[in-house]
Amino acid sequence: MEGTSRRGFLQQFGGLGAAAALGGALGFFAGSRSGGEAGGLSASERAEVDDLRRELNFRRDYDGHVFVRDGSGRWWEVRLDAKLPGTLLLRDQDNAVYFITYNTIQQIDLTDDYVVGSLFAGGDWTAVLQRVQARDEAGLLVDVRLDKEAFRDLISVMD
Repeated sequence: MEGTSRRGFLQQFGGLGAAAALGGALGFFAGSRSGGEAGGLSASERAEVDDLRRELNFRRDYDGHVFVRDGSGRWWEVRLDAKLPGTLLLRDQDNAVYFITYNTIQQIDLTDDYVVGSLFAGGDWTAVLQRVQARDEAGLLVDVRLDKEAFRDLISVMD
C-alpha cells in the first residue's frame, strides 16, 4: 500500500469487489499489529489501515476487540452473541449493554473489516439498538450494566 493512495488501493481491485478484497486484506493484516515488526504491515501501512477504519467509524484494538463510533463520536465496544445467530452485543462508555439482531444475517464475522464497515459506517445501527434488561432481586426490570471484563465474558443475552 506504500506509495498508493487509499482511493488507488480500492480502485486497484475495482468497485465493490475492492471493498471485499480490502476487508479480507485488512482482516489478514490486522493480526500483524500484535506481531511486532516481523512480517505483516509496516508501521506506515498499519497507520493507513487504521485511517481507513476510522473513516468507516470503527477501530480495532491490538487484541482484536472492535469498537464502533456513533454519530456523536462516542465509542461502543461490539462483540457477537454466542448463542443467538445474527445478534451483536454492544457496550457504551457508561457500561450499559445493548443488542442488535439482524434477522437476515445468520453469521457475522467481526474479524472482517469490510463486514464491520458495512454494518456500522452509516450510523443507522443506533436506530435499532435495544437495551439488555434483566430482573433484579425485587423482580423489577433493570438495564444491564457490565464493565469491560464482564461484557467480554458474557456469552449471550439469553444467559
